[in-house]
Amino acid sequence: MAITVTSTNYNGELNEFLYKVMGLGAQTAMKGGYHLIPGVNMKEQLDKLITTEDPFTDYTDDTPSTGENANTKSKRELSPLKFTVWGSITPSVWLPVWRRYRSQGTLTQLSANPQFLADVFDLVKNSSARQLDKLFWQGDVGAGGSSPLRFFDGVIKKIEADSDTDVTFVTPAGTIVKANVVAILEAFYAAIPDKFFDDPDFKIHMNTGDFKLLQFFNNDAKKTTVGVLNETIQRLFLEKRIEHFTNLPASRIVGAKTLSGESSNLVLGMYASLEDEIMGMKIEKKDLSNITRYRFDGMADAQYRYGGDIVYYKPV
Repeated sequence: MAITVTSTNYNGELNEFLYKVMGLGAQTAMKGGYHLIPGVNMKEQLDKLITTEDPFTDYTDDTPSTGENANTKSKRELSPLKFTVWGSITPSVWLPVWRRYRSQGTLTQLSANPQFLADVFDLVKNSSARQLDKLFWQGDVGAGGSSPLRFFDGVIKKIEADSDTDVTFVTPAGTIVKANVVAILEAFYAAIPDKFFDDPDFKIHMNTGDFKLLQFFNNDAKKTTVGVLNETIQRLFLEKRIEHFTNLPASRIVGAKTLSGESSNLVLGMYASLEDEIMGMKIEKKDLSNITRYRFDGMADAQYRYGGDIVYYKPV
C-alpha cells in the first residue's frame, strides 16, 4: 500500500515558494538588481521603443520632406528552460526524539507535521535562492554535465555575446586589483551615457570581492586625504551608486538601470509547472521505506531589455 504524505503547510502555496522565496529571496532581487516576471512558461518578448534623437525638423504647411522621426523597437526575449528541485528526508531519525515533529493522522492517511516540513523547506528554499542568484549572473547552458550553472544562460554570458551589437564595452585593463580598481571605475564612469547622469536607478554593479578592494583602496587614501567614496553613503563613486553582488563574476562590472519595477533593464522570468501551480509541492512517502521525498518543477531565464543602455567591463 502506498502512503501519501501531504502537508497543509505548503500545499497550494508553490507560487509563494517559487516566486517570493526563490525569485525575490535571491540577493540580487533583494537589492533591486532585476525585475521578476512570474508566469513565464514560453518565450516572452521584452520590448523597448527607441526613437530618433533630435526629432525636430523644419516647419512646412505641406508634408515635411526631411527629418522624419524613426521609431524602432528593440526585441529581446526570455526563453525559459526547465529545472527540478527534489530531495529526500528521513524523518525517523528525529521524529521519535522531538515531539513537535511527530507525524499526524492515521497510518493510511499520514500527514507530515507542518512544523517539520517548514523547518526542512526553510533550508531548501534558501539554498534554491542562492543557486538562482548564481544562475542569474553566471548561468551557462554550455557548462553541461553536473554543473550547477547549466540550467539557463545568465545575463553576463548574454551581455558578452552582445547579439545586438549595442552594448558599450569599456576598454579592458586586466583583472581588478587594489592598485587599478579606481582607474577602472573612472574609465567605466566616463562611459556611462549622459542621459543617466542624474538617474538614481542607473547603478554600477560589481563583484563583492572587487568592492572590498575598492574599500581597501579608499581606506588607504583616507589616511592621507579624504578617499574616493562618499563619507555618508559608502557606495557612491562620483555620486553614482555602487551595488555589490556575491555571484557577479570577479573583474566584471555592469552599468544598468535596475530596480524591481518594469523599467528595469535586467529581468528574470520564472514559472512553476501547471501541476505544481494547482496542487502545490509534491511530497510523498511510498512503499515501506522511511524516506519522504519532495519535488517541484519550474522554468526560468535571465535577460536584459536593451544593450544600448548597458555599460560593461571585462578584464580582457
